[in-house]
Order: sequence, then C-alpha cells, then structure tokens
Amino acid sequence: MVFEIFSPSNRVDQMEEKREFYERYGVEEYYVIYPDFPCHVQGWQRGATRLVAIPKMNGWTSPRLGIRFQFQPTKVAIIGPDGKAFQTPAEIAAERDEQARRADEQTRLARQEHERAEKLAARLRELGIDPNAG
Repeated sequence: MVFEIFSPSNRVDQMEEKREFYERYGVEEYYVIYPDFPCHVQGWQRGATRLVAIPKMNGWTSPRLGIRFQFQPTKVAIIGPDGKAFQTPAEIAAERDEQARRADEQTRLARQEHERAEKLAARLRELGIDPNAG
C-alpha cells in the first residue's frame, strides 16, 4: 500500500516512473492524492500481473485497509473502517491547540483555588485557628 502526495515539484513522468517501480515490486494498492485539487485522487489496484487503474475513486473502499474515499464539496475524506473520517493535519493541530487551551485554563483555575485556600488559611491563623487541625 503506497500513498503519494503530489506536489508542484513532481513531474508527470516522475510519477509514472514511481508507479512503474511500485508495480514491479508488488505493491497491492497505489494512491496519488492531489492537495491542490481537493477532490482528486487517483488509485490503482494489483491485477493479475500489474497495477490497474481504479475507475471511480469516490466511494472506493481499499480491500487491504478497509478505508473508504469519500468526495465532499471541498475535500476528499478518508473514512476508516470504524466509519470515522481521518483528520486533516489542520484539524489535528486545531484539536491539539484546543486541548492545550483547556489545560491552561484548568491550570489557571487550580492556581486561583490554591491562592484562595492559602488566603483563607492565613485568615484562620490570624483568628487563632489552626487550619490543619482536626
């Protein structure tokens, strides 16, 4: 199984050479994703002796991995065997940033509670009460 991401520096003949290499060395499935064309993916599957183009990628399910390619208005979603879409790098980064923001907020709230408890303990000591007793 090979996934290629086409970049502007790739040439068509280079991509063809890569596909031929993978074909020669027994790759079962080969996919090329074109990020500049959000709803374009090419795929090939091992036939009897060579890689054969997959005619319709929208809705295609990989026999090897069980992932499905689903074309959406602005992107190709890759759906895992569990039915959940794989996240894009941007979605992963946004989720990571949100988790960090929540952790920072929890840390800030815990610090505020600790400061409040320290002030209350100091006030109790001023009143002659040991906050750690009993």
